[in-house]
Amino acid sequence: MSRRHHPLFLLAASSLAASVAGAQGAADEGPQGLEEIVVTAQKRAESLQDTPIAITAISGDQLQELNRDDVAAIASQTPSLAYSEAGGESQIYIRGVGSNLFSVGADPSVAINLDGIYLGRSNMGLTQFLDVERVEVLRGPQGTLYGRNATGGAINIYSRMPTDTLQGYGSVILGSDDRREMNAAIGGPLSDNWSFRVALRGLKDDGYTDNLDPSGGKVDDNDLKAVRGVLRYAAGPVTATLIGDYSEFDSGNTSIKPVNDGIGLAQSAGAVVPASVHETRLNFPSFLTWQTGGITANVDWDINDALSLTATLGYREWDSDFLFNTDGTEIEVTRTTQLYDTRQYSAELRLNGTHGWGKWIAGAYWLDEDKFGGLGLVRAGFTNALANRPPAIIPSATFPPRTFVFLSQNDGRASALFGQLDFALTEQWTLTAGVRWSEETKDDSTYFVTLLPDTELLGLYSPRPLPARPSAPGPTNRIDSETWDAFTPKLGVQWQPSPDQLYYLSWSKGFKSGGYNAFQTTNPVYDPEFIKSTELGAKTRWTTACA
Repeated sequence: MSRRHHPLFLLAASSLAASVAGAQGAADEGPQGLEEIVVTAQKRAESLQDTPIAITAISGDQLQELNRDDVAAIASQTPSLAYSEAGGESQIYIRGVGSNLFSVGADPSVAINLDGIYLGRSNMGLTQFLDVERVEVLRGPQGTLYGRNATGGAINIYSRMPTDTLQGYGSVILGSDDRREMNAAIGGPLSDNWSFRVALRGLKDDGYTDNLDPSGGKVDDNDLKAVRGVLRYAAGPVTATLIGDYSEFDSGNTSIKPVNDGIGLAQSAGAVVPASVHETRLNFPSFLTWQTGGITANVDWDINDALSLTATLGYREWDSDFLFNTDGTEIEVTRTTQLYDTRQYSAELRLNGTHGWGKWIAGAYWLDEDKFGGLGLVRAGFTNALANRPPAIIPSATFPPRTFVFLSQNDGRASALFGQLDFALTEQWTLTAGVRWSEETKDDSTYFVTLLPDTELLGLYSPRPLPARPSAPGPTNRIDSETWDAFTPKLGVQWQPSPDQLYYLSWSKGFKSGGYNAFQTTNPVYDPEFIKSTELGAKTRWTTACA
């Protein structure tokens, strides 16, 4: 659920230097005096007007003006982008392509990239925007330059980089629901070759839903802390950038309200449905917490006027814990617990060329992911008499308390080679041809256990040790490994009769990784998905002369 808090007033705000407008923080004047938006959707800096891809580019300044602080919030500003959450897991769709299967064995259909680093789990990049330079939403498929899991498209998030002059900002905002928010950043030169930037964000509120049950705690509240530091070295043709960031979040999770209006199991046992959507009754404190962070190292080397080499290394991690009152009442019926633990390493090497006859890019990519996930479903004990349910609905006289637990370890390795050529047929016509070859392997170990716990057992958060992981496949566990490869080409032609007009036709293929359903151990591995897309587009700019 998207949360909106209306600030009552701005307590303090300051600026050390004026922000520079534009999707990349730098805007040039176009041929008619229009602002030229620069994007890197094709992994090189170029005008949005000259890029033959359907893109929505939103600058950091625009995000601040619109009070948009995460990807969920920009969905209303981005055509064909849809966002939702289930079980604490983000679900993103672009052009109707997405995934609603959430587990460590399944991958998303929209690739999230933070400062050039692909994020294996969607939640790793969908936390809160921190000192963002711009966000680019690329409609898919983007199988050539971005590869696996970009069948729906790609969302690229870019942080603000150090500037040549001392620059920064700071603000403190108070709002409804005891909202307290702080944002600050400062950066500039340290010497002739070194520069830096540091950004901080803090956010806290009490939530917009009242828990009427004294046994429960807060719900729909926020407690966020985030920091990012950037250190850059630039000397001659070489620029090296080191980025480190860390964020943590804590809340009482999201409230829900029964919609069956008195006919559900909990209501039959005495639960009271609150009269307002801003009220709930939860019989225990639930929570949603996560921590994420990582390190990115990037080196750009301008070999000469025609060639440049880029190397990007990244480490990212994500940890989350989730405890949810599944029935949404003060009567003990069901609980859901879920946790994720992800570590990933990646590297990409790209060589860009620019010549009189056109442009080209060639590169190699590598990724290693280690993922662990768990899901616990807790059922309280009850009888037919308590539930007031006929045997046709509840076939057994008594349901003892029970916990169903799924545990999954899924490790993956991916590598790819890719290239794309933009060949100028004439001054107005350009032919594009690209290809990517990908290979990946996934190792899966998933098992299911049923426990008969005491009344205090909270699924995965149990004082009782869980059974040891099996070492061989069986009826309640799966141990498997699978390798796939994919060939994803792209062909296109562009006609640009003037700087203000671009018409393009393209055909491309996208590849989504195969995987495993971590919540059904008897299901076999599922195969990769492929999407073939033909796109016809036009980008035009119109100006009106005033007398």
